Formats: sequence, C-alpha cells, structure tokens
Amino acid sequence: ALGGTATQPAQDLPTIRIYNSPAASFLTGPKTLQVGAAPLFTTIQEAIDAASAGDTINVTSGTYILTETLRVNKDVTLVGIDHPLIQVSGTGYKISMTAAGATLQGFWIESTDKADQQAIIYVAASNLTIQDNKIWGTYVFGESQVSRAMVFTGGLSGLTIVNNEIYDLRQPGYISGVTTGTISNNFVYRTRGWVVEQGNMTFTGNTWGSGVDANVFDIAILATGSPTYYTDVPALSEANNNASIEDQRTSPATLSIVYVDASVTASGTGTQNSPKKTITEGITRVVAGGTVYVAAGTYVEDLTIDKAMTLLGPNAEIDPNTGVRGDEAILLPATSNPDPDVCSVMAYISVSDVTVKGFTFNGDNPALTSGILINGVDVDACEHIA
Repeated sequence: ALGGTATQPAQDLPTIRIYNSPAASFLTGPKTLQVGAAPLFTTIQEAIDAASAGDTINVTSGTYILTETLRVNKDVTLVGIDHPLIQVSGTGYKISMTAAGATLQGFWIESTDKADQQAIIYVAASNLTIQDNKIWGTYVFGESQVSRAMVFTGGLSGLTIVNNEIYDLRQPGYISGVTTGTISNNFVYRTRGWVVEQGNMTFTGNTWGSGVDANVFDIAILATGSPTYYTDVPALSEANNNASIEDQRTSPATLSIVYVDASVTASGTGTQNSPKKTITEGITRVVAGGTVYVAAGTYVEDLTIDKAMTLLGPNAEIDPNTGVRGDEAILLPATSNPDPDVCSVMAYISVSDVTVKGFTFNGDNPALTSGILINGVDVDACEHIA
C-alpha cells in the first residue's frame, strides 16, 4: 500500500495528484502536487521538498503564514488556486527563488508588519516568472521602513515579471547588476517606484496609481546605472503609460514629465503631487525630450529653453483662434528692457525640437515701467519668443 493515491490520465505528459506519501516517490516525469488540507501536503515547503524539476505545485485557497523563508530551490511551477494568501513578517528574504526556470503565479502575498529591510521575493536565478500575483504591505509615505516586493540579484537573464499588482511597499522592486528580462503590464501604486541600480530590464505596458494613489516616482534610474541603458527616457515613459521616471544619471537629476503650478507654497520635486513653482525650475528638472505641464496662473519669468522639450500650458489643446479657452497660464516679463538694441525676450529658445503650446504671453508687466508706449501700452519686452 502506498498510503495515498496516484492517478495518471491518458495524455502526453502525466498530470498526477500526489498526496503526502513518501512511497509516492516511485513516480517519474512531470507531476502536479497539491498543497492544502490533509491528506495533501500541508505546507508549500513540504511540496517543494518532495517535488522534482518540472513539477507543478497547486496551492489551494487559504492562508499560509511563513515562519521561515520559503525556499524555491527547484525548477517548479507554484500555482495559486483561487488566490491563496501568503503572509510574511520580519526582516530579510521571505520567498527565495534560487532555481532557474521556477514560476510563482496566482498568489496574494501580504507583509503584515513594519519590519525594516524586508524583501518579500528574492529573485536570484535566471528565467524566473513572477506572474498574476498581488503583493502588498503596510508602508506609508514618510516612513523610513524599507520594504520591497522583489529584490533582484545581479547577472540574471530571461526574467518575466508580468500582470502583478503591487502597492503599499517602499518599492515594487530593486534591480541590481546587469540583469535582463521583462517587466510588463503590472499595476503599481502607493510606492516609491521601481529602482534600477544597474539592471537593463525592459519595461512595457505598466500602469500606475494617480492622485492620492500615485507613486513618488514610477521608475527611478540611479546614478550607478549604465549610460548605455535607457537612452531614451521619454520613449520609456510613453511605453509605460506616461510613467514618471527620474533619471539620476544626470546632474541635477531629471524627470520624464514635470508639473509646474504657481499656486503652490513651495517648490516640490516636479511630480503631479509635488509640482515645481516656476517654469524655469520645470525646464531644469525635465529630461531632454520630456514634457513640462504648466497649470493656470501667472508666471513672472524670463525663460531660456536650452534642451529639446515640450512645454504645455492649460490650453495646449485649444485652437487659439477659434476655440474657447479656459483659465490661462500667463507669462509676464521679469525684467523691463524693450529697447530693440538690447531686446528683452520672454522665452529664448536656443535648441531645436522645442514645442510651446497653450500659453498667453503678455509683454506688459503691470509691476514694471519702461516708459516705452505702443498703442498706449507700456511694454517691457520686445519679443515673446525668439
């Protein structure tokens, strides 16, 4: 007697249900192991330990509390049936994936405490797949707690991180070394964003929280990143639903998309939830080829645009001749110098590939007096854009 049952349907590769029985070790070929109530395996680790490379482990619904690191040290496919909940706590790695080819799919994974330096999934082998999971914790903006859904070791390839929902952690992932693969179609919110230390992962189709659910940044490329990777940050942003990407390889660090709002009390980081106060700051902050969105208000500035970029006011999509315009972003000269021999310019553009749309330029700053009248108006600039 084997102390369990094994069934083998007629098909090319056997799909076998293995109950918790040491005698079942005689079975060969890819198998499907079940984790759940007795007589099945009662823990995920027991099933991994009993499995062979190529096996599938189906984990039934329920709550699985990890009291030690789950070691995925074989090329197995872990499949959550009806979203079993894995709860983790404490510091260090909680799920360690060290076998090339392994898969983690269909789980809900919750960090239940405020432990610092917690990495829920340690990505430490090539050709891993992490798919269709929901991963979250207790992180709140402003806390010093370091909690990450994933930490990637260096030198890996063939990684697939797809269709996961990640939130309320400091970072969805911290990517080290010359690591390659794909991060696609994930939904990430209320985090500080993916951190690319040195890796060269392909990001595509990812979506992000907005408003109170927005990330600080969606992706942050650290100064340690190779300049040969991510050479077109605006294109990377566009490929990921207008991701907010901070490139720290430049000095100062630049953003793919910058927001400016004259009404804020103090200038912020340039994100939608923390806008810059002046357009000049926005121009400095934006990456070459990026976009600056300027909110309605009055901006007393003399602009110099020295990089390719798109500068959009609140009426950028309104025809200036026939459309009905909303509240305006009004630019006024900061200095009064309409002398044509000197010629103060409100926006001086020194490079190609610059777009400016949706603003009102007014060459008469009521706070300045030039003494030069045109049609009875005291003008302070001789050109709006040059």
